[in-house]
Amino acid sequence: WFDSLFPTNSMNESGTENVTERVEDFFSLWEVVADGRGSGRKRCNRPMAQEASKSNKQKRSNNGTIRSRRRDVTDEQEEQLSVRVKCGIIQLLTHLVVSSSSVQQAIYQPTGSESLALARRVLAAVLDEVDDSIVPLLSSSLPKAQTQTALNYLQLCYSCNQFILALSKSNEGIQMLRYQMRVESGKDGQTHWSHSAISCMALVLNSALSCAIGMEQEEFTPTWAADLTPYLNRIAEQCIAFFKTLQSFAHNQKRNSSKSKPPTFASLISEQHLVLLSCFQKLSTREHTANAVSGTSCLLWISDELKYDVQVMMEEALYDDV
Repeated sequence: WFDSLFPTNSMNESGTENVTERVEDFFSLWEVVADGRGSGRKRCNRPMAQEASKSNKQKRSNNGTIRSRRRDVTDEQEEQLSVRVKCGIIQLLTHLVVSSSSVQQAIYQPTGSESLALARRVLAAVLDEVDDSIVPLLSSSLPKAQTQTALNYLQLCYSCNQFILALSKSNEGIQMLRYQMRVESGKDGQTHWSHSAISCMALVLNSALSCAIGMEQEEFTPTWAADLTPYLNRIAEQCIAFFKTLQSFAHNQKRNSSKSKPPTFASLISEQHLVLLSCFQKLSTREHTANAVSGTSCLLWISDELKYDVQVMMEEALYDDV
């Protein structure tokens, strides 16, 4: 099964679709892991109720086996295992998107087995993880007992960001990242509009900053908090790279688009405009040493080169018309 995910033979005319279907089969592991914990994807990515019902029946039959194997596993161990499995899945999917031209072309197209494109299905799962787990975790205080949990989720956050960055390399991907999806809210089946991926990336950056600043402001910054620094810095760098990509996209649209009013950088980030401006302001003023008196080190900082990029984006976001 695993070898079939990576075909080595030359593809025929239907080869692209076959590759995408294999990748979809691999992504279904994420769905089984998520549903095994009682929290399947919330974002509505199936327009037909019958299709959703059919899919859920199949998942439930798979979940029975999964649950039976987990009887003796504690909730904490199960959560950590689930996060690591998801991390591996999204890393491999991102690698396929980046390295395979056939997958790049096919992920935005529906296949025979699914009514929606693979990219949108994966993005829905990634954004649910960001909304439900990553942002809430980073937005709260982290006791020492949760260090390993925090590290696992930071690694998952990094992997999710890499997938979003991979989508942002194409115009089709950026258009998808601008979408707001419908989100199921409770058992009554009611829905509301979710954050877009662009909005979620702003919230990730904001929560990572809040996590770092919150621990730095304690009387004594916990020594174990330094373990979070490499992850927090990488996540901040990813977010900056993502918004730089959006800025370049807006500039290219202005030069090449036939539209009378192409999207500006400010309009692309309008969902979280104030939040992102606040993040840019904090990033541009952070130094390696958080407290000059005690000599306490920052848990999150960026290079001078990235600070310059942040300042340029902040000025453009301030003065562009939304």
